[in-house]
Amino acid sequence: MEREKISFSGLKGNIMKTFSKWIFNSFLALVVGVLIGSLFCGGPVALAKLTIDTVEIVAANKLSGDLNLNTFGIPIKGVYPLFIADANNGAVAPDAAEILTSTRSVEVRQFSGTANQDVNWMWTAPFDLTGATISVSVICWVANAVAPANGEIVAFSISGDSIGNSDNLSAAAGGAQTSSLTADATYVQYDHLQTAYSSAITIPNLLAGESVSLALIRLVTTTDTYTQKIGVEKILVKISRKLTND
Repeated sequence: MEREKISFSGLKGNIMKTFSKWIFNSFLALVVGVLIGSLFCGGPVALAKLTIDTVEIVAANKLSGDLNLNTFGIPIKGVYPLFIADANNGAVAPDAAEILTSTRSVEVRQFSGTANQDVNWMWTAPFDLTGATISVSVICWVANAVAPANGEIVAFSISGDSIGNSDNLSAAAGGAQTSSLTADATYVQYDHLQTAYSSAITIPNLLAGESVSLALIRLVTTTDTYTQKIGVEKILVKISRKLTND
């Protein structure tokens, strides 16, 4: 019986097409990698993986003298804690500092649930601060045996002013914003309670490196509906910054 002849011409053509496609994609990956490295990374990038249908390029470039952060200025966020122990009394001061203990301890000042009480901090704006606004959250602890009930609100207002060279200590503050939390039914004594970050607080003439006076008031005669004292440990100040080489 005559054997069937097998033609290798078709198989050879498919192999050549596949090989040509691989060569083309590899070359394309190299070109794209060099272009991306030149445009964005200051030099060639490392090609980590090549496939026929997908080209994955992984850039490998160190942050050194190649990238001048003072030129590009990478925007980031920063959060700064200001502790109650460093606060000054306001017009109506809360209770004196005390140590709240339940296995572990934390220093707080208890703010009344029936009268507005306030404190203020003098804070130095970081050298890399940008913009004219900040946002603030208040870290509290439930000091009273009667914890906030479901739906009750703990609320504070925050305002501030920036004081630089030749500015007076009594400089006028900008408009206040509210930072609050509406409790659910889970709170008990000694629980941690953090209010939401406020909307943007405009600080008049805010500049990096200046002294910033921040005032915190518990709003028990308006927004706040929790009628017991609440222990305040600190506030968290969120700002915009620009990463530089300085």
